[in-house]
Amino acid sequence: MGGGITQLVLKGQMDSYINLKPCINYYKYVYNKHVNFSMENKREDPENNSSINLRLPKATSNKLMTFTLKRYGDLVSNIYLSFNLPDIYSTDVHRFRWVNNVGHNFIKTATVRIEGTTIEEIYGEWMNIWNELTNKDGVEYNKLIGNIPEYISPNNNNSRYVIKNNILYNKIYPSKDKILNAGNPSINGRIIQVPLNFWFTRNPSLSLPLYKIQNQEIKIDIELNDIEKLYQVWCDKLKLYVSPDFFNTIYGLTLSNNNAITIENFIADECYIQSYLDINYIFLDSTYRLNSLQNEGIVKYVVDYVKKQPSKTISIKSSGGTVILEYAYNHIKEIIWVLRRSDIPEKFNIHDNYTASHIYNETMGLLESAQIKWADTIIREDQKAYYYNNIQPYQYHTNVPRTGIYSYSFSLFPEKIITAGSFNNQMTKTSLYFNINNIGNSIKDITKRSEYKYLFELMRRNSVAYIKEDEVNLDVIVYARVINVFSVINGECNLIWNR
Repeated sequence: MGGGITQLVLKGQMDSYINLKPCINYYKYVYNKHVNFSMENKREDPENNSSINLRLPKATSNKLMTFTLKRYGDLVSNIYLSFNLPDIYSTDVHRFRWVNNVGHNFIKTATVRIEGTTIEEIYGEWMNIWNELTNKDGVEYNKLIGNIPEYISPNNNNSRYVIKNNILYNKIYPSKDKILNAGNPSINGRIIQVPLNFWFTRNPSLSLPLYKIQNQEIKIDIELNDIEKLYQVWCDKLKLYVSPDFFNTIYGLTLSNNNAITIENFIADECYIQSYLDINYIFLDSTYRLNSLQNEGIVKYVVDYVKKQPSKTISIKSSGGTVILEYAYNHIKEIIWVLRRSDIPEKFNIHDNYTASHIYNETMGLLESAQIKWADTIIREDQKAYYYNNIQPYQYHTNVPRTGIYSYSFSLFPEKIITAGSFNNQMTKTSLYFNINNIGNSIKDITKRSEYKYLFELMRRNSVAYIKEDEVNLDVIVYARVINVFSVINGECNLIWNR
């Protein structure tokens, strides 16, 4: 008797738990019939002007675009904000480059409103954080949002120099004026497409049922960040990339004197950003749609979304602080937070560095430890930063993020739409207590380390006005992922717990 047959006749009591009266057959193909449907992507332009003239001062600052979801299909699934970034003409003096995750950082907020009521609001910063925890697409996703070498490090993209007529030229950033170099941009323009991760885009079963919401108008508002926050220029005095505003301060350049560095210095004479939504509409079989309208009545399903807590600012010399989760009135499935130096995004346009150093340094985390309380009851004892930065994400998320992104999950599967664990924050007061990593010797105290002090010493050596080491402030940014119930009845929809 061969080994294959022998394996089948080796039976005992344990087999009753494993393969007696089986429920599945690995060698039988099973399929389910599905409701007939089709999909089509449609472009939706904003109600106000979709063209942003970059030659106007503060062209994108606090720019609000409003889109109305047309009833083109029966449901809405995925939505992308698409916009073009222009050709950039930069010399070797300024070495223009876009910031990391420029697609995310272009967005300040994205809001779904139904009959004027805010249902969900997401943030460009939140997209960066959530991407760190959950993205498994890597290169493909980065290509969508413009986080590519040609944009964020053009100097290191292929060979920087070329020899022509025995002369060494910088082919990325020529020494010529941009007008003389017209037609040969240092950074080529491209279309950026940012997935808007609203609750109804995360699973087909959650698609927004337009055919059932017949009596309400649905709008999406996109508030943009100032484009001057989306790029960096080279400061030869400091040998660092800085924000254009800080560059102007260092060299005494002003708008009133017409010599300040702005985006206008790097674009063609006529330059516009065109923005629109790319919406995936779903069309249902007419028989199913009619049957659904007549027989399903009230439709309710569980959704989750993010709520940003009021920002808090503390000194880097303080021992720590407390954040009360005030804007999360429902069940909470996860708490995610970051600490960030206030001066880094302002002076350097670095928006995703949550370490104590002026550039990302994984050994320079700002958090020492944290604790979570319900009223006076400790539910998560004081744990070191690595627990929230490494262990929690490893257990519950797709990725372990970079240093400085901290999470604590009450759910077994926080990335999924199922309710697999949460707590009712309506019935208690939840507080996050945290301690700053600034106590101890020169190894443990980040404010005594050379990586922290380097920037301030550099400013003093070059006589550049800057804050002192002990004047640094930290922004404490906390997000709660909450659960609610989305209800559709009589042609109208709402969140049952709408606070």
